[in-house]
Amino acid sequence: MIGVAVFEAILNAGIRSRFSSIPGYGTTFTAPTGVSGYAELHALTDATTRVAVLTAFADSMKVSDLI
Repeated sequence: MIGVAVFEAILNAGIRSRFSSIPGYGTTFTAPTGVSGYAELHALTDATTRVAVLTAFADSMKVSDLI
């Protein structure tokens, strides 16, 4: 359980850090807090924002960023 909590904390910090540099953060989209939040990221209507958000989310899981 501790490993999951640590991973989640690192992932959330990475998401918020990367999302904050994307125009529309806090108004058009926010960091997901549950399953519906992740679905909302995929449902963003502006393609440029959607790609930037999903790329930032994926980059938040890179192992190279954790070491």
